[in-house]
Amino acid sequence: MAAAGRPHHLAPRPHRQAAPAKDAGEWPPAEPRVVIGAGVLALLGRMGRALQTGSFINLMWGEAGTTLGNMQMLLIRLFMIWPIKAVAPAAYTFWAWQLVQRLRGQVSAKPARPGSFLPLLKFTASWASWEALRLWFSLEALFFVYYMFKHWQLQHRAASAPLLPPGKPMEALRRALDTIKMIQVGGKLAEPHLTLSASIPRLSVHGSSRQLTPATSREDLQQLLHSREEESGVEELLRDWHDKRSAAGGMDSQQDLVPAAVTDHSRAVLEQLLDDAEVLALKQAEVSGWFLRRHRSRDRWPMSQVSQLRRGNIKEWVAWAFFNCGLERVPQARCAEMEELTDEIVRWMEVHLEPGYNHEAACMRLTMDPIPSAHRPLVYYAVTQTIFSQVINIQLRGLGFSQHWSGTLLYWHRPGVPQRSSEGSTGSTSTCPPPIVFCHGIGVNVLPYRPLLNEMLDRAADRSFFLISLPHISMRIKEEVPSSTEMVACLSDMLSSWGFTSAHFIGHSFGSLPLAWMARKAPGFVSMLTFIDPVCFLLVKPDVCYNFMYRRPTDPTQLLINYFLAKELYIAHSLSRNFFWHQNQLWPEELPGQTLVVLCGLDSIVPTHSVRRYLTSYKQRCRVSSLRVLWFPDLGHGEINFGPVGEAACVRIVSEMLQLEAEAAKD
Repeated sequence: MAAAGRPHHLAPRPHRQAAPAKDAGEWPPAEPRVVIGAGVLALLGRMGRALQTGSFINLMWGEAGTTLGNMQMLLIRLFMIWPIKAVAPAAYTFWAWQLVQRLRGQVSAKPARPGSFLPLLKFTASWASWEALRLWFSLEALFFVYYMFKHWQLQHRAASAPLLPPGKPMEALRRALDTIKMIQVGGKLAEPHLTLSASIPRLSVHGSSRQLTPATSREDLQQLLHSREEESGVEELLRDWHDKRSAAGGMDSQQDLVPAAVTDHSRAVLEQLLDDAEVLALKQAEVSGWFLRRHRSRDRWPMSQVSQLRRGNIKEWVAWAFFNCGLERVPQARCAEMEELTDEIVRWMEVHLEPGYNHEAACMRLTMDPIPSAHRPLVYYAVTQTIFSQVINIQLRGLGFSQHWSGTLLYWHRPGVPQRSSEGSTGSTSTCPPPIVFCHGIGVNVLPYRPLLNEMLDRAADRSFFLISLPHISMRIKEEVPSSTEMVACLSDMLSSWGFTSAHFIGHSFGSLPLAWMARKAPGFVSMLTFIDPVCFLLVKPDVCYNFMYRRPTDPTQLLINYFLAKELYIAHSLSRNFFWHQNQLWPEELPGQTLVVLCGLDSIVPTHSVRRYLTSYKQRCRVSSLRVLWFPDLGHGEINFGPVGEAACVRIVSEMLQLEAEAAKD
């Protein structure tokens, strides 16, 4: 997930304001050459300003549904995706043609070898090219068979998640359900000026001219909160509310949803009514978000409506989420527990569900559904596994890193440059600041993180650095996926072998999972945690699962992420058969010490508005001072790696984490 993340439709970019129209009667009209020249200069000026601010990188993609976006998606398919897909058919077509030629006896005789130098050189080049083409197509044809076999093998490899002991599923479920109320409360703390009763101008009940009063029905309030005809997930509701309330915030702040003429008591009653309506809307959106309509694949989020769900659908999700199996394979001894979990969910979302099962509502079961893989040719892996690896080796060795192993874990290490004390002697390992351990996200290993790495090396040159390599999420042929226990053991041994007792762990996107494992299983090795675009918070929500594995691409960046990352066989296998939410989920009370969480408001994968509200609510409720949330409202997932805007974000991130460390050292 390290690729640049232009946001999806949940957070559309602000539209450019149209230039003021000129007077239609203006005379004399400008000459065509002057108009064209002025337009070109204006375009170059806008591009120059965009390049200076970095917005050129962030605004280069067209939005979903626009002509520009559709054209860019066509070009991506035409010049990037379809050529890759065409390699295997081309190889088999070539050998089919060769076979037909041989069967017809039309194999041409080998041309005579010329005697002079230039004709001989031409003959040799032609012969070598032909033989190289034959060899390449032979390898590609064989690799296609190997690829399909590996896909079949990995597809039928069952996910081996440990079974939660009795009582733990109910504990985990109640904690997960409690997050919705915390998210709603967190909105008041994170953005108090955008609460429902403080930011929207006076509105009438949906579809009528009646003003809201304490007697307004629940149905009317739900219609007000659901402005879209189709179902919305929690994150989509939050972003939709944020956009509308932000737009309304520019109006008279004294005009609010609560009529000014009502008494203080009535105002309090109505505000509580609005809060309860928000919570109910979020509850129902949370449950329906896990169920997709089977025959509505053109929808961006083809969610099933809550009223369409049946009790059997909820039981199917419970069986997968807490027992990692289908409904029919739940152990007989735990069927009563499954019924209790189902009852808890139905009571919580305050909807009566009919018995039975709705086959039109498909439950997303990440570790049981088919692996969404698309074939890659051998030359593709030759680039990602060989060329990219050598580029990384050259870059990191030039920065002073050396390669090492800790068990099955490959990592890069650069020793710090100790600062001299006042007596002129260098500090020992025990007095040096803790090292920095960085875990990359899904993509091409550590290659895209050069801006962040440069900033950390410049600002903390006296510290040792460890860069963790995760080849199973780096578009390489690597089907072995380390377990959380194995990863924690390797990281702990790595630090111990260099004489360190703790470290500052930094993780981006998928790289936040090793941080979560260390925080839960080896907190003594953690001095501080920095999460950037983290996926480890609120994994019980469907957003990360859907956005990365199930979503149908609707804009250029989604198309790039979907084909080159989500549908790469070994990445898809890592997520579809080795990603267990209850193991990877990190609750804020499990954070062992100083923690910085970096979130981007336009993230297309992580439900950042929900995570921000949730962490803010936890911080306020538990009075935690060691947790800090850094919010970039105009960046998307992974955009810290691209352009001047990304570089500026890296500067801010490194400054914040060093400042948080310094504050902790004073305490």
